[in-house]
Amino acid sequence: GSDVRYFWDFLSLVLTMYVSLTVPYELTFDAAPSGGFGKVMDTTVVTFFCIDIILNFNTGYFNQGVTVMDRKSICRRYLAGWFWIDAISVVPIQTIMSSAESRLVALFRSAKFLRLTKAVRLLRLSKMNDLVERARDTIGQHGLFAFTLLKLLFYLMALATFMACGWWLVTNMESKRVGGTSWVQNQNLEDASSFEIFLTCFYFALTLATTVGFGDIAATTVSERVYCMICMACGVASFGALVGSVSNTIHEQRKAKSAQRIRVQGAVDVMKKHSVPTILQVRVQRYLGEMFRLDS
Repeated sequence: GSDVRYFWDFLSLVLTMYVSLTVPYELTFDAAPSGGFGKVMDTTVVTFFCIDIILNFNTGYFNQGVTVMDRKSICRRYLAGWFWIDAISVVPIQTIMSSAESRLVALFRSAKFLRLTKAVRLLRLSKMNDLVERARDTIGQHGLFAFTLLKLLFYLMALATFMACGWWLVTNMESKRVGGTSWVQNQNLEDASSFEIFLTCFYFALTLATTVGFGDIAATTVSERVYCMICMACGVASFGALVGSVSNTIHEQRKAKSAQRIRVQGAVDVMKKHSVPTILQVRVQRYLGEMFRLDS
């Protein structure tokens, strides 16, 4: 049913968010999924996306207001659209490489290369807007504000994650090229775990993305300063867009509530003009209020 499909699309959105936050971390910091949770989530993501491909071959679509359920039309539309991105993102390259025996394949069987193959999952980010719009359509007016805040929070987290990964790549590049003391030594992180270093980079990236400025971590080389300037410029634009989106959502909600009050007041004025009993007026107002609540 449609409710099951809406729930499935919501899970797809959540797992796509999970991939967008974890894959850059694993690739940049050479961190493979550790512990039971990481491995279970890795298997869950691949399994879910495989099932999602099968469901997409069996899910109708709207065309000019008409629901199309013809199997050939559905397959043709899916094959001409998202199928190839979905298929590439679930190809078990790691398993194929690990089990293959040829010498040519053995050259690419290093742990770093196998982790790099996970980057293809990021292709599903191209479907993010489509998934967000589907989730938004299933949420009423009362939940729209909370949904918008969660969506913007994710965008901020994703932006900070990619900035953090870029910051670490620039730091490593500069350490190999220039050497000397960097913020890693200043923060006593030489022997820190990958996750601890990522958290430090993420903290620094948040200060850039939110335009808070520099604190205990600062750029020391030309390349790092250039990278920080680019990130701060992106942060100003992104943070301004986030604030503007929240303001627009609040304005739309107030506008919708104002329109509802005008309609209810219009009904009340008509009832008073025709001397409708007070009890009936109250019942009509309650009915209109409940109708607006269900519509939203």
